Amino acid sequence: MNIKRFVQDTAEWEAERIIMKRYRCPHCLAPGTLISHGRLYGYQFRNHSNRVLRGFRLFCSNRYRRKGCGRTFSVWLAWKLYRSLLNAMDVWRFICGLLDGQAPQTIARHMMINTSNASAYRLCARLKRAQFGLRTILQGLSSVSAIHRSLPWPWLLPYDHLRQLHPDDAIQWLQYQFQKSFFLPSTGTA
Repeated sequence: MNIKRFVQDTAEWEAERIIMKRYRCPHCLAPGTLISHGRLYGYQFRNHSNRVLRGFRLFCSNRYRRKGCGRTFSVWLAWKLYRSLLNAMDVWRFICGLLDGQAPQTIARHMMINTSNASAYRLCARLKRAQFGLRTILQGLSSVSAIHRSLPWPWLLPYDHLRQLHPDDAIQWLQYQFQKSFFLPSTGTA
């Protein structure tokens, strides 16, 4: 039995933490060795001095003759994104703005992101990289009706399909439903 990598809120985490000893470590697959190892905090993008809870840390114990590997891993809150100050809802609003034909810097200004215009285009580059994994997930979900409208960029098509399937907060839903990070660690530089 594998532990969830994304939880909806702290109440769900507390319920998972109670039965944590039933789960196996994702690295060494040793059962009964997981220990809660603290909380993960990050910053909000609107107010960089406020720290917010991003997730929880787990330790696979190798102390006192336990068979664990000694490695740690994270369980994230589903509304937070990997290596991003933005949360899932803000990125979804950004994507919906792109789908509606707005320019990235206009959307960023409207969302009151106090960064340069280049940040909006870097977010577009991350979304462009993330759409390949999204295509794989969408292919297994269901057939989406054919779309015969023009989009500003062709790489937005999977996001348009996703908006048809789950119009509200699709990124949080994806991370929680499939237990995979929306923004995977990138191997290249961009």
